[in-house]
Amino acid sequence: MDQLLQDLGYGIRAFRRNSGFTLAALAVIGLGIGSTTAIFTVVNAVELQPLNAPNEDRMVRITTVYAVGANQTATLPHFNVLRDQQGVFDSLAAHRLDLVNLTGGATPEPLMAGRVTASFFPLFAAPVVLGRSFSDEDDRPRSARAVVLSHGLWTRRFGADPEAIGQMLVLGGEPYTVVGVVGPQFNSGQFERPPDVWIAFQIDPDTQDRGGEFCQITARLAPGVTLALAQGRLDQATADYQRRFPNRTAPSSQFTMLLLRDALAGRLRSSLILLSAAVSLVLLVACANVSTLLLARGTSRRRELAIRTAMGAGRGRLVRQLLTESLLLSTARGLVGLGLGVAGVRALLLLYPGSNPLILAGNGFEIPRVGEHGADVILDWRVLLFTVIASVLAGLLFGTLPALLGSRSGSVNWLKQTGPASGGPHQHRVRSILTATELALAVMLLVGAGLLVRTWTELRAVDPGFDSHNVLTLRMSVTATAFERREGIERLTREGIAELRSTPGVVAASTACCVPLETVWQLPFIQDGGSIPRQGLVGWTFISPGYFQTMRIPILRGRDFSERDTTGAPGAVIINAAMARRYWPDADPVGDSIRVGRGVRPDYDADPIRRIIGVVGDIRDTNLTRNGRR
Repeated sequence: MDQLLQDLGYGIRAFRRNSGFTLAALAVIGLGIGSTTAIFTVVNAVELQPLNAPNEDRMVRITTVYAVGANQTATLPHFNVLRDQQGVFDSLAAHRLDLVNLTGGATPEPLMAGRVTASFFPLFAAPVVLGRSFSDEDDRPRSARAVVLSHGLWTRRFGADPEAIGQMLVLGGEPYTVVGVVGPQFNSGQFERPPDVWIAFQIDPDTQDRGGEFCQITARLAPGVTLALAQGRLDQATADYQRRFPNRTAPSSQFTMLLLRDALAGRLRSSLILLSAAVSLVLLVACANVSTLLLARGTSRRRELAIRTAMGAGRGRLVRQLLTESLLLSTARGLVGLGLGVAGVRALLLLYPGSNPLILAGNGFEIPRVGEHGADVILDWRVLLFTVIASVLAGLLFGTLPALLGSRSGSVNWLKQTGPASGGPHQHRVRSILTATELALAVMLLVGAGLLVRTWTELRAVDPGFDSHNVLTLRMSVTATAFERREGIERLTREGIAELRSTPGVVAASTACCVPLETVWQLPFIQDGGSIPRQGLVGWTFISPGYFQTMRIPILRGRDFSERDTTGAPGAVIINAAMARRYWPDADPVGDSIRVGRGVRPDYDADPIRRIIGVVGDIRDTNLTRNGRR
């Protein structure tokens, strides 16, 4: 122990005498450890932290697989099918995130509402600090409306008053009774933004008419039920459902189960692996760089090491001294790297916009389990342990070779040398190998960075089919009773657009259910009449007049919607060029009539036959790598 303390003290004094070398080494390795720590912090949040649910190894997410891809959504009738599978699931919950308006007080406020079944809170072991969670009675159709508050909303709107239980909240124009408050730390991890309130879903177990309403379904497998056994039961139930309701599910679609951890990681896992490999290469380059610096520094210390050898220090003692200095330096670099990593990942996550929390299928770049602006990315023992291991390994990696070469025999020749110190053939060879390795790794990183830049450039050059310059968007909640019928929504949009168009500087305004690059509704259509039957499943966007002008989407044939295309007017529809090419390859679709969404839900069955009045240019409807299919 005394010798170790002596080595540490000597190393500290040596680094203070060579402050330039110390600062350079700290910067190089600190950057390498900082980048790896930053990426590992995200990996830890996404992959390693335990789920906020008991028995997480049996938690699964129901996923819908289509011919063109998959998403983690299902319809409410699908939930009913799964709810009937006795013995497969220990617990099953449907949930989704909605936007509702809190009114009735002095200050209206938009709230994020988690619409959940009564089984959701027990499934995720939600701590209820006041009142209760939903009961089965609360979740029955047409029961009294109940709401559970988040701890934040309870504190903000009610001043943490226990008398909040039993009070009324007006959400979306409807009164709800407050029945409970969950704890401040509750976060199921199923919503990108934590809900302010939870509302009972009230799914009717006997109806199949809500096929147009979507949700996510999470379940816990019953004890003894394997994933394969549950999948077999799910396949059988899906086949029965498709036979009973052929128009409500695409023939090529099927349902599968993923472990919840895998479902949450999703497509991001491959990106995290790639980023982890890249920053590991950065760390290796830094280690090779510092090893070269240590070799050069070791050359200047030959006389010192020769004197210590002449005084009786063995080679093992010298190696231990040099490794102690390397580990001491790596510890300081680890602290620097930890600070840089945490600060770097926090700065990047603050810039992370997230995806639209109201689009269940997800779009674009979405990082699960990080919370809003990365609030759930924390510095825990895994990150600290990773930084310690990375620092120690880096110290051993860049310090071992210089220590072994610096402690080689030959002290008499070193003491006799009168000119500038120079490395021997072994050091020259090792420096050459390190330099070549460093260059090779750097070239690999540069090639990867070049490919990423090229991909970014190519994506920037993609014509999305619309022009977003100077286009501002806003989102509103239309969940009140007044908007359950088309007349209410039509009046809202008409008056709102008129108000916007009268605003100075506004040249065009419109409304839509979804802006470009967001997930759109997938609905079946069938041509009404005609000698050639045409039918299929395509994406649909619901818009108001002026949308194509606002987004600068060209109308290729026919006309745009007009103010005459109201609820009482004959049905009208506009398709894009991709749909025209696919289903009308040798004909002009303008003037033909189609039925949209038959068999999906009652209001679609009552939808009028729609006449195709125009064809517009294609836009990218999901991401820039896929063509539009509307």
